[in-house]
Amino acid sequence: MLTRYLYHRDEVAHSLVTCLLVKSTFKEALFWASEMYYSGFQLETWELLWKIYYDFFAIRNPKFERKIQRAHRKWSQTNKIERLVEVVNYLYHCSTPTFKVFHLRILEEKLPRSIYLGRTPKWLAALGLSKMERNFIRSIHKKSLPDISYYLSCISNHMDRCFEIVKLYYTKVKGYSLGIVDYKEISYVDKKHILYTLICYLMMETCEEVAQIRTVALVRKLEQESIDFFKETMVSVSPVWKTLAQRRLYAVHTLVGAFPIVRSDAGIEWNQILWYHWEYYARQCPLWKERFKEFGAVFADGKIVFANDDLLEEFYEKYGLEPDEQSRECQQKSLRSLETKTLDDWLDQIFPDRVGGGERQRLYYTF
Repeated sequence: MLTRYLYHRDEVAHSLVTCLLVKSTFKEALFWASEMYYSGFQLETWELLWKIYYDFFAIRNPKFERKIQRAHRKWSQTNKIERLVEVVNYLYHCSTPTFKVFHLRILEEKLPRSIYLGRTPKWLAALGLSKMERNFIRSIHKKSLPDISYYLSCISNHMDRCFEIVKLYYTKVKGYSLGIVDYKEISYVDKKHILYTLICYLMMETCEEVAQIRTVALVRKLEQESIDFFKETMVSVSPVWKTLAQRRLYAVHTLVGAFPIVRSDAGIEWNQILWYHWEYYARQCPLWKERFKEFGAVFADGKIVFANDDLLEEFYEKYGLEPDEQSRECQQKSLRSLETKTLDDWLDQIFPDRVGGGERQRLYYTF
């Protein structure tokens, strides 16, 4: 699916997360967020920002959770773009990312690594849990991410109960006093992801791990210039055929080749799609769907069809981006060759000090 300025939607999402992790320029991160948002994927943009926060930043920056939720709630009430830009600002300036939650979330173990036999420990029996719940808590006690993944999958149909027993373990067994946000108050849809984050956060017990947790949400002031930049990416260009040259500010990040993107299909001539079939591949983008509807355009046999020539001419006068007429530099911003081929490459670039051996080869990920 092509976006507002005819990038591939999946590459826009992956460029955004990569920019936030490798700390490319703040403007580049804003640009990719704007490309998703103004293409009509407003809710999806918010979900992606939440996902990035929980995957990579939350356990070291727990105080930002309330701030992101407050911004999301205000956006829901007002649709003011400033609230979304605030969150991009938070994520960009968060402290060093970690991939522990990300790793746990994508494991999706189908079999347990540990089968717990013999007498149940007294501390565990005292919690009054079912057998599968006990296995889940024992996995947390052992800090075994594969077993946490497996045993949580066995009981995750009852998410309220899952949160309850995790809190029970840490308060009754570990003696923690938990002042955490009620997960039901968080706008993010994936509650299991929030639970993964809570578990990883509570498992940070060594002095080194605790020292990496920011106890205060240090916020970099959001400049009006950044808000204006975000909005200006949507300002119309005249004549319209110059739009791509002026509004395609960045090329997709080369590291996105590590993900299962649509352009990994080598049997398709993607330049031909951009040049001659962009309308068809943009038809499911909410922004373009409205534009096609405005002029009564429909699609038949992979081609755009108008009721008459007048409507055809009017459409292209208003929205004809003419990607085939753009410079090679402009076209390559969505067609450039992508260097990396595996998720390991992506992780190694962003987390060069990570360890894991053969375990790393089992990772996969999609947005």
